[in-house]
Amino acid sequence: MTISRTTRNLAVASIVGLLTLAACGDDNDSATEPTDSEPASTEPTVSAELEGEITEICDLDRYAATPPLDGTPERVTEVLAFLKEAGASIPPLDSLEVPPELQPGYDLVLEAERSASDALEAAEDAAAAGDMALADRQIRRHEAHLGSVTGRFALMGARCGAADPDRAGGADLNVPLDLHGEQLNTGFGSVWVSQKYGDNVVRVDPDSGEILATIPVGTDPLKLQPADGRMWVRTADAYVAIDEATNTVTDRLAKADVGPAANRSFAVDGAMWICDGRRLHRYDPTTLEPVAAIDLDVDCDFVYATQDLVVTWNHDDAPADSGDSATVMIDPATNQVLTTISLPVDVVWPVVFDDTVFFAGELNTSAVVIDRDTWSVASTIELPDVVGGGGITTDGRSIFVPTRGGEPWDVLVLDAETFEHVDTIEPLNVNGVVAEDGALWLVHPDTNVLQRFDVQR
Repeated sequence: MTISRTTRNLAVASIVGLLTLAACGDDNDSATEPTDSEPASTEPTVSAELEGEITEICDLDRYAATPPLDGTPERVTEVLAFLKEAGASIPPLDSLEVPPELQPGYDLVLEAERSASDALEAAEDAAAAGDMALADRQIRRHEAHLGSVTGRFALMGARCGAADPDRAGGADLNVPLDLHGEQLNTGFGSVWVSQKYGDNVVRVDPDSGEILATIPVGTDPLKLQPADGRMWVRTADAYVAIDEATNTVTDRLAKADVGPAANRSFAVDGAMWICDGRRLHRYDPTTLEPVAAIDLDVDCDFVYATQDLVVTWNHDDAPADSGDSATVMIDPATNQVLTTISLPVDVVWPVVFDDTVFFAGELNTSAVVIDRDTWSVASTIELPDVVGGGGITTDGRSIFVPTRGGEPWDVLVLDAETFEHVDTIEPLNVNGVVAEDGALWLVHPDTNVLQRFDVQR
């Protein structure tokens, strides 16, 4: 297996200038589809003088001491003052002189910067009106827009903070998004990305990068799974169904109606599985009626499901071995627990094969292989980097594991039969990942760029 490493700068007018800004959550105009033609032999580049000006603008050290939001009016006021002072120290973005061939990418940068300014102004207005919850939300939107500035500069061909244009150019498609693009999945011929601080899900054409729809779903949307003709997304307080035919929300199951600790979920055709403390609930994803409640011996922090196996697990978020993590295997045919297995390390996400279940470690360099015949730990594998984050994925031939070592983070490529490390993909950054139809898709909220890496066999 090899990973296609396209060296063209995808931020030139032939690609990025044709992509829509609808994913900002404010508009839903269609984008012009990029061409499939080969790039010109002479690509537009950022001059050394322009690079120096952008480097000054992108000095993110000015934001390093931003106080953390804690929900109090005093902290909101403090953060607003800090952000205004930090922003005032940045040279005006619209003062840059860029060559015409880079203007489309620069326009994307300016759009994100204007959105950041508007969000900060809205936060100040909300704070003045005493609505600290709204002010908090707008501050987070402001910070997300600033992240988009860095990603779009990289698409334009200029380094901005940790956003490296070479890592943008290594992808086969880059789609500029916004508003904390954190998780993603594929289904119904599209890529779906949750924008946490946009309170929406964007639907993306996998070939052109066109934004097909922007769908409001509620506060803090995160994980998504397709099931029975709908895309399910977990929000802060509910499980929300998006009809793939109309791109509208057609059902909503409140977490409070499931159980007192209902949180993470996973949906497949015929079943939605929901963690609730030490109980796992099964719901019918078409009727939203409860089917079963399964008592567990350990906490259900996370759940993953296939048609023939359901896996729950827990961890304590410690970067070192915890010694008390465990996984529970459940038979969906009977809704019965098959086994509970102690794990030697904290784990982040499994992939299920016919004979094994593979877990990547969480904030450690390990991976754990479970033998499905004996339901025991068959081996613990040492990986070349700290792993963890928004999940792992497989195309059946390879396993793709996001790292959490030095930023920007990479994706380790493991052989799905031997679990050996065979390659490393270097995206702009990575949180959520999904593999389907010969493509690896990934996104990270710091840069807000959806990237596609074509996997060639």
